Amino acid sequence: MSKLSKHLAYIYIILFVFICVLDPADKLFHLKVPLFCICYLHFMLCLLSDPSSKSIPIYLLIFILIMICIPLYSVAYYYFISGDEPFKGFESLKSYLFITFSIILYYFNFDITRSLSIILSFLSVLIIGLSLFTFSFPELFLPIYTFGSSTGIFFITNRAYSEDVTMFSAFFVTSPMLVIPISYYVYKLILSKQKREQVFYILISILNIVAMFLAGTRNNMFFAFLLPLLLFLIYCKKRYIVIIIFSIMIVLLFPIYINALLAMLSFSEESNSVKINLLSEYVRVFSDPIYFLFGHGLGSYFHLNDLNIDTYVTELTYFEVIRQFGIVLGLIIIFLMILPLCAIIYTKKFYRSSPLEISYLIYLIMSATNPHLLSSGGFLIISALIANVFIYRVNSKMI
Repeated sequence: MSKLSKHLAYIYIILFVFICVLDPADKLFHLKVPLFCICYLHFMLCLLSDPSSKSIPIYLLIFILIMICIPLYSVAYYYFISGDEPFKGFESLKSYLFITFSIILYYFNFDITRSLSIILSFLSVLIIGLSLFTFSFPELFLPIYTFGSSTGIFFITNRAYSEDVTMFSAFFVTSPMLVIPISYYVYKLILSKQKREQVFYILISILNIVAMFLAGTRNNMFFAFLLPLLLFLIYCKKRYIVIIIFSIMIVLLFPIYINALLAMLSFSEESNSVKINLLSEYVRVFSDPIYFLFGHGLGSYFHLNDLNIDTYVTELTYFEVIRQFGIVLGLIIIFLMILPLCAIIYTKKFYRSSPLEISYLIYLIMSATNPHLLSSGGFLIISALIANVFIYRVNSKMI
């Protein structure tokens, strides 16, 4: 493979990742699918020009095949048992197809952690900039809100958790992915020995932590602070100093934010109440043995009695996977999502894992109550991780 081909591949990959992060709904630039096709076309040309350059591991192909065949079967199954409209199966299937991006990353031996961290840091600049701009020009709140919601890129709101607690939120759809640059730059900070580098990593880590906090969901705010603590405890040698510093911060901040924290965790808070009621909805759905075994089908709608609405996706991601695919195939999908992380831990040990694996673990936890994992951004992270698994195993001569 020539250097030019490899450089072109990197450019196409970076552009595709950039669009996935900045235009997740593909409503602004409409470039996600064209760039994905360009990446694959370039990969095929490189493969055909030099078939012996690099073979794709059979286990990677099996992983991808299962991740695609189960959703395909589910779509076909839905048409067989129902076929009613509306139906979001094909739209949902497109996200699963992004898992094939791991083949391209593996073939070109490209760990996108650094590039993805840079792109997501740019997203942090946008989040902070949008928040400051909205505060400075409140009269523009409505047009900004309209643009964000119409493009599906961001949603700005003053979110009320209780009568006394209201917080501004500039929620970008891909903001949960900020766990990646936080992990990456905090990790670099811990390993760095030069003061100039340490200052840079401190500043850019704070940038991403603040942006993730401003994104406004409880998940984002909670893990924006928990993730750095976790990283310091894993990688830092003087853990007792870290524990003392964070303990002091908690003691100082707890009295200030106790009311906000209680309001966010209250069962009566609207979002919490909806999620709790969703559990009873899933119990009702799973009580039908046919649906429990075989699922409703990917992209199928179901009725929520408490809210009196029909929806094809909820925030309880793992319950939703089982509803769509059934208990057997649903658990296989969930297992495959966890498998890359297990493989990394098995081959490298957790304390030697890279920031991408640590951030993916947090991303899996966050996705339990938010539907991020089944989006194109979620599958982009899975693709990067599974590609890294095989890149590492090949470089270590394990396969």
